Amino acid sequence: MHPSILFRWRDATGGCHTEPAPHLSGHRSGRREARRAGQPHKLHQGSLVQGVGTLGDGLFSSDGELWKRQRRLVQPAFQRKHHPMMAEIIADTTRSMLERWEANASRGQAIDARGEIILLTLEILLRTMFSGDLIGYEQELREAVIEYERHMDLVSAVNSVKLPAWFPNPGRRRFQGAVRTLERFIFRVVDERRRMQTDNGDLVSLLLWARDEETGESMNDRQIRDELMTVLQAGHDTVSDAIAWTWYLMAKHPDVRQRVEREVDSTLGGQPPRFEDLPALAYTNRVILESIRVYPPWVFARTPVEDDVIGGYHIPAKSLVVISPYVTHRLPEIWGNPEIFDPDRFLPERSEGRPRFAYYPFSAGPRQCVGAGVAMLEAQMIVFMAAQKYRLTAPPGFSPGLRPRISLTADCTLSLTPISRRSCAVAGADA
Repeated sequence: MHPSILFRWRDATGGCHTEPAPHLSGHRSGRREARRAGQPHKLHQGSLVQGVGTLGDGLFSSDGELWKRQRRLVQPAFQRKHHPMMAEIIADTTRSMLERWEANASRGQAIDARGEIILLTLEILLRTMFSGDLIGYEQELREAVIEYERHMDLVSAVNSVKLPAWFPNPGRRRFQGAVRTLERFIFRVVDERRRMQTDNGDLVSLLLWARDEETGESMNDRQIRDELMTVLQAGHDTVSDAIAWTWYLMAKHPDVRQRVEREVDSTLGGQPPRFEDLPALAYTNRVILESIRVYPPWVFARTPVEDDVIGGYHIPAKSLVVISPYVTHRLPEIWGNPEIFDPDRFLPERSEGRPRFAYYPFSAGPRQCVGAGVAMLEAQMIVFMAAQKYRLTAPPGFSPGLRPRISLTADCTLSLTPISRRSCAVAGADA
């Protein structure tokens, strides 16, 4: 659903309306979602994920006691202690992309910013999931994931249209083939690791050897498959769009871009960022937070299992409740001048008194995205490294519209031109 429609509904009814579906915005909606998420008898996942049978019973699509059990098993794989290893993979993979940009920079040729970041984050995702088992399968898996996501993007665009299984769909066979390719690879890797008692330290191993602290149980092969398919679905397009929008906003705001360059130069001294460097890049971190405020990747949906009253509105059981960070993140009563791109609004002194759930790009409460920390790590590393080498510029007057799908994307190609910062320094250019 296009954000402009959500704003019209919000302006007409306040923070809650019920037609054509209940929709919540404002910090109280985030607080209510967080409270309800901890009560499995109150709130289930929304129908935006119903019918996505390929996700099985992964965290994104499960509910109740099963969800609680899976959360306990999956969450340790995304803990901060694993971030330094992930940062090394991100840095190594990003370096290859930036080297590829040298040809574009020398010719003054634009890149498709989202296309570039989609390929980069997919490579990072596959390496963090499967490590050495990728050898010989990289291209096949890339093609399968891209086909899988293309189909899911289409499903999100026509979600309200329930087509019968027999309805002709030229893409369905390709999609089913992509799912079989991914499943075949996942089951083979899991089976080999289990038989050989192998621990590669990647996501497969972390899930394979995870034990529930309450019961001592582990995941079977099907449950591991469901969680890996969920990571592929939830952990790729979203972070890619967050980074692409950050690059676009930096290109549109030279003052912000200059501060990022100065901070990156003074903090890193020309060296690649390490995990321990990230907190020192405080301004650039605020730029990323502000970019995600302006263009949050997700809209959330929940289904109450019993009647409820929210903001004075009756919410029937089994209805689809849409919770919109995009609208909440642009409410003037919370943010003040929300249309202005202002990273310093995330300074500690300016954040005091802001409602806890005024900002929830990765959901909130118990059902907050389990990979939110990894997503931020990836965005930080890639934005830092790109800013060290290149200045990305946008065509004059370029202002893309929005295209809401699985995540919030631009409605056109994000064409940005990389300019070598080395050549800028020689020319003495700073604008």
